Amino acid sequence: MSTVVIVSNSQTGSIRPAEVSDLDEIVRIHCLAFPKSFLTLLGPKFLALYYQLVWTDPGGILLLHENAGEIDAFIAGFLQPSEFYARMKKIRWAAVRCLAAALRRQPSLAGRIFYHIRRLIFDKTLEHPHECELSSLAVRPGEWSRGTGSSLVRAFLETAWSSGARCVYLTTEAKENARTNMFYQRLGFQLRKSFVQYRGRLLNEYIVFRNGK
Repeated sequence: MSTVVIVSNSQTGSIRPAEVSDLDEIVRIHCLAFPKSFLTLLGPKFLALYYQLVWTDPGGILLLHENAGEIDAFIAGFLQPSEFYARMKKIRWAAVRCLAAALRRQPSLAGRIFYHIRRLIFDKTLEHPHECELSSLAVRPGEWSRGTGSSLVRAFLETAWSSGARCVYLTTEAKENARTNMFYQRLGFQLRKSFVQYRGRLLNEYIVFRNGK
C-alpha cells in the first residue's frame, strides 16, 4: 500500500487505512453495495483476491470508514494503474480458478469474462499509466446520505495528493445513474469522456486534478 497514512474523522465516524484482517469485511460490504455488479457475480473469492492485491500493491490506497467501531464503507484505488494491472496478470492462474468457479455457477458470464480478460491483457496496462485510479467506493446499504462517501473520497484524494499523484480518475455507469454522477461532480470531478463497453454498456470517465486543472 501507499506509505502515506491518512486517519481522519467524518461527521459520523472515523477513517483509517485497511488492515489485512479487514479484507473479509471489505468483500462483504462490496457484495451488499453492488449485488448485481460484474465483480460481485465473479464471487467472494475473486473479490478477496482483487482487494488483497490492492492492499499489497506499493501504490494501493484502501481506506475504511468506521462508525462505533463497525466498518460501514470503504474506498479503494491505486497509483500507477498500468503497473497494478500488470501485477494482476501475474496472478492470472489464481484468478482463473476463481473465474472457472464463477462460470460453473453462472455459464452466461462467459462472454463478459472473456471480454474483460482481453481488456486486461491488451488495454488496461496501457491506459492512464501515470494517473491514480479510484476503483471502488462502497457504502453499506442503510448508511447512505450521511456524508460517509464524501468523506472517504476526500480522504482518498488527500492520500493520493500526498503520494505525489497529479490527478485521480474513475469510471461509473452513464445511464440510470444520475445520483452517482452528480455525487462525483459535486466533489470536483469533471467528465473526461464517455465510452461503450461490453454489449453497449455506456460508461462515464471522470477526472480531478490536484491543482484544479
